Amino acid sequence: MSTRHARREQLKRDRRKKQQRRVSGKRVTPGWVAPAVIAVAAIGAILLLRQIGVFEPPPPAITPPPAVVEKVGTKVAEQAGTHVGVGQRVQYAQFPPTSGSHWDLPHAGWGVKDTPQDDERAVHNLEHGGIVINYKALPPEDLANLKTLVRRFTAGEYSKVLLRPYDRMENGIVLTAWNWSHRLERYDEAAVTRFVQGHYGTRGESPEPNAS
Repeated sequence: MSTRHARREQLKRDRRKKQQRRVSGKRVTPGWVAPAVIAVAAIGAILLLRQIGVFEPPPPAITPPPAVVEKVGTKVAEQAGTHVGVGQRVQYAQFPPTSGSHWDLPHAGWGVKDTPQDDERAVHNLEHGGIVINYKALPPEDLANLKTLVRRFTAGEYSKVLLRPYDRMENGIVLTAWNWSHRLERYDEAAVTRFVQGHYGTRGESPEPNAS
């Protein structure tokens, strides 16, 4: 009888333990699980942010150019034009354009753009003495380097630089300023820098080089 009694008592104890681990018919999660899940999620978030460069220091700004800067690129005949209503399409002499009629404010803005920007806006950027860098089907490494370079420009003396994807050209890079164009098949930091420094703002031929 003592053995049976001991078994019954053991079964009661087991049932009580199971009941204690249930709340409203659901199993109680052990206390260590929630902190562990939070820790794993935090580590994953940190790794993701580090991968996209959030924790990396900003790239160094491009320094001002020397007193004499080489005018690299091809001179393009100016296409006459003026401001037209937003939404009105303009027939440009070449693509990407380097002058001509364009929409009034706002222009396309500055910095890195991951979506296409209308030519009618980008030409307004050129009118203000800015540089528009157009690219198509660049290798991932070239595109990453180009984006970093543009961020270096806009962080310093060359805030008016726009980078945009552009389908109406051959694969590669086309640098544009007012009345100037320069094509590169691959990323070339020195060539891009020379073009920007040589045609930026008052060094270029734009009608409104001091406009923002």
